[in-house]
Amino acid sequence: MKKKIAVLIKNNQSQYEGLRISLGLQLKDHQVDMFILNEAIEPTEEYLDNLILIDELGGGRFSNVVENISKHGFGEVTIQQMAQKLNNYDLIIPF
Repeated sequence: MKKKIAVLIKNNQSQYEGLRISLGLQLKDHQVDMFILNEAIEPTEEYLDNLILIDELGGGRFSNVVENISKHGFGEVTIQQMAQKLNNYDLIIPF
């Protein structure tokens, strides 16, 4: 059964693992939105390639960090907006 899943990533140490979990869940045919909060991503070539794959698989990626939004194409979300969005998910995975 297809689920709507939010992956919340709160620190740099968890960014890559959260990205990998997001992609894996998308490959299992779930709708996944990834939220990077409070810190800019560490844009390695591999990380940026995987961000593109999230887009191609129809996932969402959101951030409250201006650099992630302006340089890497994340959708803008405030903490308050994210809190409202979380009501619509079947599963929330915090990192």
